[in-house]
Amino acid sequence: MTKQGEEQSKENRPNKKNIAIIGASPKSSRYSNMAVRAYVKAGYNVFPVNPREKEINGIRCFPSLKEIKSRIDIVSMYVRGEIGRHYINEIISRGVPLVILNPGSEDDEIIRRLEEKNIEVRRECSLKVVREARGDEGKK
Repeated sequence: MTKQGEEQSKENRPNKKNIAIIGASPKSSRYSNMAVRAYVKAGYNVFPVNPREKEINGIRCFPSLKEIKSRIDIVSMYVRGEIGRHYINEIISRGVPLVILNPGSEDDEIIRRLEEKNIEVRRECSLKVVREARGDEGKK
């Protein structure tokens, strides 16, 4: 595990927000990887979700939401709708209050089913959301 991964593990405390990033990629040029780095930098506990990866940026990667033992405050999706639909029941059963559908992951069925369960769904880029949370929305 890299230093960043070790720091992430040590920092996994209940007073910090937890975000699961579905479709996290090990490729640094991908937006999902940029989101992992941005949320770590912003002080979140980050849980990458990708069944094909063991680790992303030195952080343990989970095959699904079921394997994450911590509460999940936010889910950010970086997968197409037909893949994202497979996570709907896990999101609902985990009681996740907020789901961010990044460009390309928007899907009417996902939105309808989550909103039926009073889960907030935001259709926007997670990178914009984390910049707003850090108060640096004007910076690139």
